[in-house]
Amino acid sequence: MAEAQQALEEEEEEEVGGGGGGGEKVVEDSFSAPLGSDLQESTLDARETKSILMESQVRAVLEAEGGKGAVMTSWNVIRQKESSLHFGSIVVKLKIHFLKNNEPLEKTYVLKHNPNFNPAFTAYVTMLFNKEISFYKTLRPLLHREISATSHTQLSIPRCMFTALKEGREIIILEDLNSRGFQNIDRKKGMDVAHASLVMEELARIHASSILLKKRLGPDEMRSQFDFLKRTWWNYMEGAEEMFIINMEGHLDIAASVLQKLGGHEAAANWVTALKPNILQMIQGQTKDNPPFDVLCHADCTISNFLFRYNGDQEVSKVVVLDFQMCLHASLAIDLSSFFFCCLEGPIRRANHKVFLDIYFQAFSRVLRAAGQVIPFSLNDLAEEYKKKILYGAIMAILVVPLLAAEGGEDDEAPSLETIVDDKSFLVQRQDKLRKCLCLNGPLRTRFLDIFRDLIDLGIIQNQLP
Repeated sequence: MAEAQQALEEEEEEEVGGGGGGGEKVVEDSFSAPLGSDLQESTLDARETKSILMESQVRAVLEAEGGKGAVMTSWNVIRQKESSLHFGSIVVKLKIHFLKNNEPLEKTYVLKHNPNFNPAFTAYVTMLFNKEISFYKTLRPLLHREISATSHTQLSIPRCMFTALKEGREIIILEDLNSRGFQNIDRKKGMDVAHASLVMEELARIHASSILLKKRLGPDEMRSQFDFLKRTWWNYMEGAEEMFIINMEGHLDIAASVLQKLGGHEAAANWVTALKPNILQMIQGQTKDNPPFDVLCHADCTISNFLFRYNGDQEVSKVVVLDFQMCLHASLAIDLSSFFFCCLEGPIRRANHKVFLDIYFQAFSRVLRAAGQVIPFSLNDLAEEYKKKILYGAIMAILVVPLLAAEGGEDDEAPSLETIVDDKSFLVQRQDKLRKCLCLNGPLRTRFLDIFRDLIDLGIIQNQLP
């Protein structure tokens, strides 16, 4: 494919994604040659990565960004201070040094690539990269075109500079948003109202843009063009359902044992245990098509997938949405419920969920009205759909919160992917560690228990509060 959308030096452009009408293209590479030894600043990290990243790929990114007059002098890979190992990818910084008009310059990017640690997860990780690369190559530019036509600012999604899809060597190179002032927040703490309000607005804009695209293409063409949205962690290959069930049952066992150990939560523990036989059917039911709420869903609305920028008074002013490895076509309410339960502490969620739904609805409506479209549901309809999809968010939080409790300690409590043989051994390694960490971490233990407090308040779990 041809050049990327525009140069990163256009930092005066306020919106992530830059100007233009969605004509962005992503550079692809043919894996022509490995890194040459003549690059003087190839660090140890870069040499370790050279079996994944090719010199031709680095040069392709530089040409797209700096033009043909840019001459690369070296590149290196920088491990970030925070953990750069995620379950589905390794995330590092790629720094390219080059000359342009005899002036030494450098550019930094975010590089995601396949961990390629263990064959037990090869097919799963390949599916994740396939989805995200397909999103950036085919869907993101069209979504930008739709929202640009409404005179709204472009979506806050990173620009993708390069992709490569070869099994075991999948690569995505994105703009480095840290260089533009965006930063993570502490994912062990829930978001406050100001941060959550920005997320609501941006999710609404993404969802509304996908509705506009579906109206233009038609539902059948939408499904045909973007069939990658149908692939999920329970259907990506033969046997995926069994692996999904094993994984989910392991997390539910952790949750039930924590509830039992803490005492006073027997009804919640029994409810969690009772979920196990039907967990696949429940998740499938929560994510099936449900007009008129069907949209492109992010489907992984955890705190680490949002970056924020602040103004001079340190007030949060902008959000960027990251990581589309789990994206799918489903009810917009699964994004709302997973965000509310995975990113908000219980008191914030309970006190403000109606406010957040209203913020979402107003932002969603503005995009559709600007395109001359009728709003397909009311605010009350949205609130009812959210209630129907609460289980999705609660179950995602049951998975996520124990993992947050286990990460970042002096002794890394999360099992290493290099040591994993299969899903069952992975669960055995981490169950005791996650259980211990969650019981010991006061704030996250409270956030975990608040999941069940909400389910009790809603009558989903029949129990008196302890």
